[in-house]
Amino acid sequence: MKLIGYDGDDKNLSIEPADKQAFTDLFERAYLSGKIEYLAFHRNNVLYQIYVQYISTNKRTQRSAYQALVYLPRAVISSE
Repeated sequence: MKLIGYDGDDKNLSIEPADKQAFTDLFERAYLSGKIEYLAFHRNNVLYQIYVQYISTNKRTQRSAYQALVYLPRAVISSE
């Protein structure tokens, strides 16, 4: 997840501002649906694909657990 600017703490979410809402929405969709949700976006001519699934929430701490897969193809997208 660090490849896309996320270190596991919402306070340190350093993804591009334009992507922040889409990234936040991805986790919200996963939480609400209980299913694997998907997001794709470009950064530095690279296509990132992220799959996220909500696992559970700790009732005591109110922290939620997710599993995420970040797929980064070797192919670089041409800007031409």
